[in-house]
Amino acid sequence: MPVNTDLFNEYLYSLIPEYKYPEMYAGVIEYLSRGGKRFRPVLLFLSYASIKGYYHDILKYGAIIELFHNFTLIHDDIEDGSELRRGKPTLHKQYGVPLALNTGDALYTLVLRMVNEIEDYHVREQYLLTFQEVVEGQSLDIFWRERQIFPSEKDYMRMISKKTGALIGLSMYLGAYLAGIRDERYKQLGVDLGIAFQIQDDVLNLISPPEYGKKWADDITEGKRTIMVIKALENLPESSAAKLRKILDSKTDDETMKREAIDLIEQGGGMSYAKDLLRNLFDSIDSRMEQLFPANDSIYRKELFDLIEKMKVREK
Repeated sequence: MPVNTDLFNEYLYSLIPEYKYPEMYAGVIEYLSRGGKRFRPVLLFLSYASIKGYYHDILKYGAIIELFHNFTLIHDDIEDGSELRRGKPTLHKQYGVPLALNTGDALYTLVLRMVNEIEDYHVREQYLLTFQEVVEGQSLDIFWRERQIFPSEKDYMRMISKKTGALIGLSMYLGAYLAGIRDERYKQLGVDLGIAFQIQDDVLNLISPPEYGKKWADDITEGKRTIMVIKALENLPESSAAKLRKILDSKTDDETMKREAIDLIEQGGGMSYAKDLLRNLFDSIDSRMEQLFPANDSIYRKELFDLIEKMKVREK
């Protein structure tokens, strides 16, 4: 049968000691239960099951990834000043910054304890190196905005390969590794999938309606240095580029100004460039998927390929 996310969710919730500290962990349970695609652990399970034919013996490895991911979301929302997450108020808006920070820290310490219990040194090291990369990527993203720096495309790619790509790369790599295959190509495949996921997320943030689950175009308010912004700044006349930089650095929530920024991004070819980049990334990913997961009659291989296809056309 396909990956059962309900079963995984039950396992995930069982790891949270709400009964001991309801003041802190009740918010975590609610946060985790808001939905979300469980994209990263599902990739881990499918990478593993496409080779082994089952996945129920590796739930804890997926739980570590999902709990760490949610820890980063809690802290990222505070750092970005975000108001909505999955269609509801962010944890710091709901409970205040101090409690949200502490809740994120509690999740992280739970994750570290689970990692420490893993016997395989290589797996432990992969988790810790990946966690470090994610934090480094977030640091670059914040640093550029706070110092009003607009990075090059190369620097941007390095940032998202860490911030978003590293954890998805780990998911693909660990699935194969735990199934008996130690091959860095699985990791790079996942990293590139993460890069595509982030670029797609950046595009959707500017074009999706409110039911997307976040405030419309809040990447403009947060001054995010996306690939669309970087490419538009390269192509726009200096007067228009200066206007776009000014709007992004102003952290405005004014809808007229946000619309003006989006128009400038489109005029500079940023949106079309991002969509072309996505097509090329997915073409490369498709080719490597066929190599690393050779055709067989596994339902899990089919589900893995279907998941990638759905990702290409997602609207939120």
